Amino acid sequence: PEWPPPQSRLPSPSYARVPGAMPELPEVEAMRGLMERHAVGRTIRKVFARESGGGPRNGKFDDKAIGEGVKEQAFVDALLGRRVVAAKRLGKQLWLELGGEGPHLLVHCGMTGSLAVDGVKRFNF
Repeated sequence: PEWPPPQSRLPSPSYARVPGAMPELPEVEAMRGLMERHAVGRTIRKVFARESGGGPRNGKFDDKAIGEGVKEQAFVDALLGRRVVAAKRLGKQLWLELGGEGPHLLVHCGMTGSLAVDGVKRFNF
């Protein structure tokens, strides 16, 4: 087989515009930019760490997604009062670097996740 394939036979990137499609690198970069514009320089005053997708775990803390063995209050306490100093990305991994002692916040949007800011138009991937 011919490699690399001629451009005319490469798959179309139209999947990125299909509602519910997996976030790809440009979308993750857009989310990083959103966090840079609206979170960097601000202090975390409220943490909501419960499922809100309407599934069977709706309203529950998801210790499988957050980190096995991590308790909800410990997670909330680790973030409250911390200042967001940078929004960074490597591939599909997005993280917020936080000032002060403690861990930073890593976000992976999985197959259909996204980030939103109140009062800012949501992305339509």
